[in-house]
This record gives sequence, C-alpha cells and structure tokens, in this order.
Amino acid sequence: MTAVDEEDTGQAITAVGSSPIEARITTAFPELTGQERRAATTILEHLDDLATYSSADLSELSGVSRPTLSRLYRRLGYGSFGELRNEARHAGGVPIGPSQGVEAHLAQETRNISHLGRLADGRLEAAVLSIMGAGDLVVIGYRNSYPVAMHLREQLAQLRPRTRLLPLPGQTVAEDMVGVGPGDTVVLVGLRRRTSGFDALLNLCVESRADIILIADNSALRYADRVTHLLPCSLDASGPFSSYAAAMSLVAMIANEASSIAGAQGERRVGLITEGYRQLDEIEHP
Repeated sequence: MTAVDEEDTGQAITAVGSSPIEARITTAFPELTGQERRAATTILEHLDDLATYSSADLSELSGVSRPTLSRLYRRLGYGSFGELRNEARHAGGVPIGPSQGVEAHLAQETRNISHLGRLADGRLEAAVLSIMGAGDLVVIGYRNSYPVAMHLREQLAQLRPRTRLLPLPGQTVAEDMVGVGPGDTVVLVGLRRRTSGFDALLNLCVESRADIILIADNSALRYADRVTHLLPCSLDASGPFSSYAAAMSLVAMIANEASSIAGAQGERRVGLITEGYRQLDEIEHP
C-alpha cells in the first residue's frame, strides 16, 4: 500500500512546513543512502531533545557508525554535529530557554495551520472517503497522539457507526485488532515522539490489509510508503514545546469533510445522539 512514490513523499512532507533541520532532511532525503536515511529519521524522531545528545549517543540510537553520521551532517550543510545540535537548541528542541513571546507564537501557529491548505490537492478528500466508506473504523494513538486520536474518534462517531478508539485505558491493542481487515480503515495518529512499538503496530495494520491513514509530522517520513493515505501536519513552535494546534485543526477538517459526505444520514445520526443527550441530561443547557 503506497500513498505516493518515494520522490513525491519527500515533496509532500516538505511542503507542510518545518524547522530548518526538518527542511534540510526532507529535501536531502531522496538522495541519502540507506544508512544515512536511518540516521536522518532518528534525528527527526528526537528533535524535541536532540540538543541533549552527543554524536556518540546518536550513533547508538540509530545503529549507524559515527563516520556515516559525519557524512550525513556534511550533506545536510552542517560542519559538525555541534552545529546541528545548536540549531536544534535554538529551534526549540528541548524545554529550555525563554519563549519568544505571544506574537512569535501566533505567527508560528498561523504558519502551521496555513500549511494544511495544501491537503486540498485531493489527499484530504481521499482519506475521508476511506473513513466514511469503511466497515469498521479504528483510530489509534499513544502518548501525545492519544488526545488527538480521541478527539477525532468523538467527532467521527457522531457521523458513522462502528468507530472505535484504541488503546482503551489500561488495555493493549492486539485483541481489538483481530477481525480488522479489507474494507476497514485504521487511522494511526503518529506524532513525535512515538512509542517504540509503533513500527510493529504499523506492520500489524499493513498485514490486516485495511486502509491505513497516517496523521503525523515530518518525523514519520520513513513510514509514508507503507500507508494508504498520509495527512501531514506541523508541530513547529516558537518555544521549546511542540504545538498541536495544527493537528487539532486537521481533526476539524476531517470531521467537516466527513459531515459533507455523510449528508442526510449523518444528520439523522447526529439528531439521535442529540436526543440521547436530552434524555440523559448529559450536556449543559445554554
């Protein structure tokens, strides 16, 4: 299952907007060797705390030799790992240092959200058609991806039946993935930093032969050719902590597109849910 070919993958993710390090990696990615790609992916996955690592640490994390890492730094335009690490520090790679202020924050948020407009090229519509046409819809997210996945599930459950969120509190995923297969859709929310089992989880989803939609930032570049649809969003921030405004905005875009596709059937379902709210007195009255 492929969303785009390798060359287009780099272009698609680069177009979303990125930090200077991300931009350099995604631009160079098609020309990197296998080992260099492995190291570059590790850098993307650890942007949040890259400034705390040494080159030796990065070699151990990626399983790539230090000479290979040195070649990668040069190909990315850095004279050394120190230069790359300093840029990560200034770009907000670790939670240290002051915020750049409200205006800088709002400007960055505006850039992140505006980049979502590029999904109007048909990618968003294709993914939502898969969501609304699925027999079973499974939405999965761990750690910081979980709130985004939960919100997406809550919106979509108002428009279609058989919509599940995984993992359930205190539970694992394997038992709930049994029976998921062709005709179903799995939405994986894979925002950095993903759990160590993400690759195995993706393999399980691929083996199910369900459609796979991946919502992710640039650090998920290496997964793009294994999913059916890739919906990228930026986590860039003016300060040290990542921003999830664009991810939540993407959820709203998906839900609104799904509502348009659901039409009268979706309206009837929303009406039934609203009546349930009334009967159970679950929602605050205006």
